[in-house]
Amino acid sequence: MSDSTSRLLRGFLEPCLLALLAPSPDYGLSLMRRLSAAGLEEVPGGSLYPALTRLERRGLVSTSTRPSASGPARKYYELTA
Repeated sequence: MSDSTSRLLRGFLEPCLLALLAPSPDYGLSLMRRLSAAGLEEVPGGSLYPALTRLERRGLVSTSTRPSASGPARKYYELTA
């Protein structure tokens, strides 16, 4: 990822994640796929998960672990308000 893309993501990724989580809770890989489908194809996990953690620390997102039918349990993110 280029430095300019990285700077853009810092200011743009968190609002995008909040918008994706508005209708319903979701887990990281699904959020990454949805971002890609929306045109943000260069969002690596190294950017996504820290952004979700920042949102959680600020009290905007809560997390829960739920079973998955296709593997290990998944960490779901949900808006708090």
